Amino acid sequence: MPHINIKHFPGVTQQQEVSLVEGITALLCDTLHCDAGAVSIAMQAVSSQKWQEEVVQKEIESATEQLVKKPNY
Repeated sequence: MPHINIKHFPGVTQQQEVSLVEGITALLCDTLHCDAGAVSIAMQAVSSQKWQEEVVQKEIESATEQLVKKPNY
C-alpha cells in the first residue's frame, strides 16, 4: 500500500521517470506515513492516437466516481 498507475504519452526519459518515481514515493510516504518499500508505481506509455480509447473511455469516463482530480478536457 499504496499502488500508483501512471499512464502518459511516449517520450518520458529515464531521468524524468526516476525523478517522478522518487518524488511521488517521497510524497506518498510523507502524506500516508508509509515505508518506501510499501510503495509500488507502474508507468505505461500510451500513444496520443490511443489515448481516448485506452485511457479516457476505459479509465476516466467509466470511473468518474473514483476520480479525485478530473481532467479539464
